[in-house]
Parts: sequence; C-alpha cells; structure tokens
Amino acid sequence: MYNYKEVNVDKEWDDPKSILSLYRKLIALRNEEPALKVGNYIPVYTEGNLLSYIRSYDEKEFLIALNLGSGEEKLSLKRPDWEGVVRIATHPEIEQQRIKGNIQLKANSGMLVEIT
Repeated sequence: MYNYKEVNVDKEWDDPKSILSLYRKLIALRNEEPALKVGNYIPVYTEGNLLSYIRSYDEKEFLIALNLGSGEEKLSLKRPDWEGVVRIATHPEIEQQRIKGNIQLKANSGMLVEIT
C-alpha cells in the first residue's frame, strides 16, 4: 500500500528522480521524435534479463535498453563501432553522457540512447 501523503504528484513534480519526471520526459521526447512514434522497430538480440530494440526513422536511430532483472547486466551490440548520447534514463545522472560499445545496465533500469 502506498503512502499517498508522501508519494503523490505534488511531491514528485519537481523531483528529477521521480517516476513522474521520467514519464514526463519520455512522453515529451516521443512527441518530438518521429522515430519513437512511427519508426521502424528493430529487435536487438540480448541475453539474460535484457530487453532491447532500435527505433529508426529517416536519419535518426534510438536504442532502448531495459534491464528487467535484479542484477547488473551487460548489453553487447553487434555493431561494435556504434556510439550515442543517453537522452533519458531511469538514473538521470547518466543522461547526456556519450556512450559506445558495451553497456552496463544496473538492476531494474533502462535508458533511451540517441545513436549518433
């Protein structure tokens, strides 16, 4: 049971680490990027508790990587020369970081990466 006096919209509205802030950022990005609405869906082979896919449209590509497990997981893409910028993540401190190669995902986390 949730404590509505402590976990509510008023308390989460300005908290950059809240689930409400995460959803607001995801919805805003989806509304501005056609690749996330009408783009091609390309599944990415993963092992373990990972779910990953690429959405692409015109010249834009986004990698969505989710760790659905309770332990850290490594995502290895078959495109070793890829790189991108973390646009949105469940851990906001890594947003705007440039990443490439393998990705280490913390337990129960996810990120949306704009591939450059």
